[in-house]
Amino acid sequence: VGAVAKLDLDDGSASAAGRLALTPDAGLSYRGSAALDNFSATDTLSGDKFFAVGRASVDDLRFEQRPGSVSLDRLALQAPFFRIFIAADGSTNIGAVLRPGDARDDGAADGNGGGSEPFQLSIGATEIADGTANFADNSLPIPFATGIYELGGTVGTIGTGTLAPASVELDGRVDEYGSVAVDGELD
Repeated sequence: VGAVAKLDLDDGSASAAGRLALTPDAGLSYRGSAALDNFSATDTLSGDKFFAVGRASVDDLRFEQRPGSVSLDRLALQAPFFRIFIAADGSTNIGAVLRPGDARDDGAADGNGGGSEPFQLSIGATEIADGTANFADNSLPIPFATGIYELGGTVGTIGTGTLAPASVELDGRVDEYGSVAVDGELD
């Protein structure tokens, strides 16, 4: 994880059931299901929990080393936690933990130490159930922070190979008495 993000993996287990193949032309490939259970990661810059999930599961996962691609038919997130922090200068904790693309581009995607094709990622749909989030925006004239609970809903197809925006429909509870509804598109 350290090659792409400034995160420490704290806990979790992974499982998979499918077909793993290795061929001279295509390299490593996998097709099947996969899951993460009780997974959590900490932001190494702040020491705060960055992301956690009770269970993340994929029924139809396809991975190909050459050309580099990952395709998920449906991603189900049960009891996820997100920490989203916007600093006074407008930067975010998400941007801070991700390493720049040139630092990650070591040619590992093609397995040959330098490929010409960019890595492709496609997530058909994401379903969220019983999520929580800590959200803070210090870029506002009056800084704002809140907890979001009982977050659930769907995010449509997200991928590197499409310019179409993903639909977003999420509902939840804000702190003790409020509610949140997100209905729109992610571009």
